[in-house]
Amino acid sequence: MSKFYSADPSLENYFIAHAGSVNSLSFSPNGKQLATVGKDGLLKVWNFKPHTRSYTYPDPKANVNCVRFSPNGLLLAYSANCDVIFRTPTVKSVCRSFRAHQATVQCLDFSLNAESLATSSNDKTVKVWRISDDVEQFAYSLKGHHNWVRWVSHSAVLCVEFHPQGFYVAACGVDKPVHLWDLRMLRLIQVYNEHTDAVTAADFHPSGFFLSTCSMDNTVKLYDLTTGRVLYTLHGHSTGVTCGQFSKQGDHLCSGDMKGKVLLWRTNLVPNETGVASPAELPLADRLCFNTPLIKSGAWTELHPLPSSPTKLNAVHDEQSPRVDLTYAVNEKSQSRCPCVHRSGTPQPTDEIRETLTDITQQLTLLTETVSLLEKRLSRAEKRIQDVVERGKSSAALQNVKSNPPA
Repeated sequence: MSKFYSADPSLENYFIAHAGSVNSLSFSPNGKQLATVGKDGLLKVWNFKPHTRSYTYPDPKANVNCVRFSPNGLLLAYSANCDVIFRTPTVKSVCRSFRAHQATVQCLDFSLNAESLATSSNDKTVKVWRISDDVEQFAYSLKGHHNWVRWVSHSAVLCVEFHPQGFYVAACGVDKPVHLWDLRMLRLIQVYNEHTDAVTAADFHPSGFFLSTCSMDNTVKLYDLTTGRVLYTLHGHSTGVTCGQFSKQGDHLCSGDMKGKVLLWRTNLVPNETGVASPAELPLADRLCFNTPLIKSGAWTELHPLPSSPTKLNAVHDEQSPRVDLTYAVNEKSQSRCPCVHRSGTPQPTDEIRETLTDITQQLTLLTETVSLLEKRLSRAEKRIQDVVERGKSSAALQNVKSNPPA
């Protein structure tokens, strides 16, 4: 059995959360509650304890797009038209709100210390707010977008997510591939092309070893970032999956779809290593991973086996359960760093590689121009400072002459 998972992911529970599409969901930090917002304008808080009811906070006139638990779990923030609303996730909920934007708020998120809140809107701005127990204070605005800001960016990109280490970003959208970037070098390190329709959401496992993606092709996929391959495809939704998130402990994954259904999965992803893993940087030819074959491994899951290679042993099937155990030897001298190498007879993705290289070249050109512009501004600033210093010296000398006239 792989060191990364003790069993296949399994469907643990499901429920109809909303009358329309589930727009967003968020786990509480302790994993005991789940908050969802839907197209029906409702905020709901679900308790995973047995025999406990959910809390419903209606606002039928509101366009509710996003919900987030604060890092301490004591507060919920969600968008309602142009406003941001704070609530305590209890029966006797305490509520306060403030006007955040001039147009519909599409997304929001807390900082790690829960002292700031970032919001994005259709008014083409991203704003940062300082929050306390009883007041919200505007900090600054990030301008520069020329279209609606749905997540971190718009156009073909529907979701951008930070890796737990903070050095990597996963981006996905209507063009289907999922891109993983190293922000320190502005380098594309992994590309997954496993979905057949728009990818609506992505989320990193807290360990940093795994990535989940949701798509309008009705599936949720799990990826192993240390090897750069897809592990599982999760089935259960009958329509497009609009959102998904790992719990803070990483033992559960929730996904919501366009019909208002929410599925709760037990991930069974238990990495043995301590700390947070870094995604492997794959050779360019191996970054473009295409649809891989599937093995039925459970009622709701399909396993993506390793591609054929000299170091791969036969799959071992457990007769007592439907899961599949893949065991393979590791020979660092002979095995490529990425197991998803292209098999013989498979057309090489020349167009994709060319497009990727073009994007990288354009970004490097933009970076060079930006650095050049900063150098010019710095030179002008240094010249102004030098002029001010020289004028100050001249003024001081003149004052000295006036105060001490020659005898």
